[in-house]
Amino acid sequence: MKMSSHFFRFALTLAIGIVSVLGVLFYSGVTTSGMAFEVDACRGLGRAELFSCYRSVLGRHFDGDLLIYLQDIQSAELTFKDDATKGEPYGIFGTACHTFYHALGDFVASETPHLGVKEQLELGSSTCSAGYAMGLMKRRAYLSGYATTTLRSDLTEFFRWCYPESKEWCAHEVGHILYDAAEEPILRVVDQISSDRYDTPTQEYPGVVSNLRTPFEECRTI
Repeated sequence: MKMSSHFFRFALTLAIGIVSVLGVLFYSGVTTSGMAFEVDACRGLGRAELFSCYRSVLGRHFDGDLLIYLQDIQSAELTFKDDATKGEPYGIFGTACHTFYHALGDFVASETPHLGVKEQLELGSSTCSAGYAMGLMKRRAYLSGYATTTLRSDLTEFFRWCYPESKEWCAHEVGHILYDAAEEPILRVVDQISSDRYDTPTQEYPGVVSNLRTPFEECRTI
């Protein structure tokens, strides 16, 4: 008999809460085993909620020191399985591993608005089809409100400094961002899920202020 989605979320929240309390009691900083447990617990959710679950986990474990935090995440024994998303449309934002690193890039972009694109990229890696880079740039563009001059400059830098082995994935993300700038940003939808189901703080959407040409034309310029 399948567990209802409501009960599943309650059980997941309870389990995550217990792990978080134990982490505070026995360890100051990121409990890599606790994070691994919570990341694995997220896999019971479908693709529409997976990103929000990962993003919530990342936000809860952060204690203010970003460099140490990222090192702890790198050393954590994280495992990703896609059994809960089989048969679902491939979206938001793909496989479990890619989605986690999308969430990590999103988190870093939110925490480091003072850094340039190159510096932000250097904080991550190309793991899982450049999920970090894609999540980073998607959130960075969103926070800028897709302002034309800023977006062109940022996307040019993004592709320039993208990891050499991941150029095709960065080009892929540029296309997504240009579409978001011209239409409805997917992060507006995702942030609502994060806020409603996980109380994750989200930035107020500034609204699309871009006057870009069509995405295909803008790609040629970039």
